[in-house]
Amino acid sequence: RLDSPQDSIALLCPCECFMTLLFESVWARGTRRRKVQLGTHCATISLTCVVAILLLALFSCSTAGSFVPSFHSGTRHGQSLARRAGRTKAIKSEAAPEKDSMALQETYELWADQFPIAAARRDFYELPCDPESVKARFIFIADILDISISEALGIFREDLWVLCEPSEKLPAKLEALRGHCTSEEEVLDFLRAAPRVIGTTTAEEIRERGVANMRLRASLGEAYELLIFPIRCIFQQMAKSTAARIECEVDSENGACSEEALQRFEKQEKAGRQVQAVVFFGGILSSLLWLGYMDSTYGGPIHGKGLCPASPIPTFNLPDAEGNTRLPCTCAPIFKWYIQPNLPAGQFAGMAPKVESKNCGRTLKGEKITCDPTTTGACVWTAEDLEKDPSVWDRRELTYWEKRRKSPNG
Repeated sequence: RLDSPQDSIALLCPCECFMTLLFESVWARGTRRRKVQLGTHCATISLTCVVAILLLALFSCSTAGSFVPSFHSGTRHGQSLARRAGRTKAIKSEAAPEKDSMALQETYELWADQFPIAAARRDFYELPCDPESVKARFIFIADILDISISEALGIFREDLWVLCEPSEKLPAKLEALRGHCTSEEEVLDFLRAAPRVIGTTTAEEIRERGVANMRLRASLGEAYELLIFPIRCIFQQMAKSTAARIECEVDSENGACSEEALQRFEKQEKAGRQVQAVVFFGGILSSLLWLGYMDSTYGGPIHGKGLCPASPIPTFNLPDAEGNTRLPCTCAPIFKWYIQPNLPAGQFAGMAPKVESKNCGRTLKGEKITCDPTTTGACVWTAEDLEKDPSVWDRRELTYWEKRRKSPNG
């Protein structure tokens, strides 16, 4: 289950993301070199591919572990924290000084905002997550760091993943981290820079990596967070919406939701997902059928032409000095027909493409292929075609270069 947006997104390895983006960039450059005829299904196929990629990334992220790979580092040193681990279960939130009670409450509210489903379930993969248990774990964190609760909140405020980790695992992690640092202040500085590491990385991994290595990967993680910020916000709102629908009947023994309540919620979620799947895939199938019918009967859904990604882009709809646009003959000039008439005259006059910007790809030897608009793959709209009324194309009229291609004399 997705207990927070971090479960599905933030744990994705930044290095893998970089390689994926690099691959897609190279792929895009390669495809741009091929000037092929765009069919009427371009928009729908593009949308389907984007959705499939997002779903694949979602499922990949949900199974990802720590977001940094391992490297070998130097020796370990520092005092042992094993003697503190025995106090994990005994510590209670009431032990906090009165002056830190507000900081404790703020900590829980921030954690509940970052992990709304876990807060609603009061459970995170069998880890108790009722308010008292969460506060108790945070008191323990402040205790093993030998700082006040307010100071601990200042360190972990941006990412409270550490509260999703059992307290008994933290002393060994902190001991491993101290093995790379020369002072307690350096430990705290590292935690301020990378608060998630102590929660998502094992003690063995920390021992294998140096502080510089983990700082670098934390920086990459922050950069990736900025990159996927819009998607992360969507999943955050979805998680909050899901949490609001959970009717939790608290079990007095462990403070978690009762098993019956969770099973009832799982059934409701499963039924909801089935309905969403029918609507989503049914809508895509209906769109494909409709486009196929319009293509075979009329040539396309918009005045006998198809809807393509380039249709609303000005530079594809404006003719160059020779009178040729960069819009394939099978695509509807959405910008020319519906957008440009509503804009001030001459607003995009300087955006017309240059004649030498034609790009019909290259041969295997790297030689540039000369564009021939009389061929199917290089056929484009001309200034003469664009001046005609859109209703002309309802009769499946041929464009200038289509007529030249079918003319006996060329």
